[in-house]
Amino acid sequence: MFNNLADVMDKYKFSASDIYNTDETECTTVPISAAVVTGKEKKQVDSITSAERGELVTVVDTMSAIGSVVPPLFIFQRATPCQGLSDSL
Repeated sequence: MFNNLADVMDKYKFSASDIYNTDETECTTVPISAAVVTGKEKKQVDSITSAERGELVTVVDTMSAIGSVVPPLFIFQRATPCQGLSDSL
C-alpha cells in the first residue's frame, strides 16, 4: 500500500493542504443520565431524564494534513419516506 501511495504522491505532487482525513462516528441524541445522590431524610428523589429512546446520529469529521477543518456533517436517519416524492420519481 505504501508503495502505491509513494507513486501517487510523486506522480501528482500533492501538498499537505490537498490531503484530507475523514472520520465517521455515531452518537445518540439522548444523553446517558448520571447517578442521583440525595440525603437519607428525603423520601422522593427527583431526576431529570428523558423517557424516549435516543436516535443514533452519524457525525462525519474531516481535517486536512495542515490542520484546516471542514465543518462537521450530521446525518440523521429518515423517519418516513415522503409519499408524494416517491410518486414523482
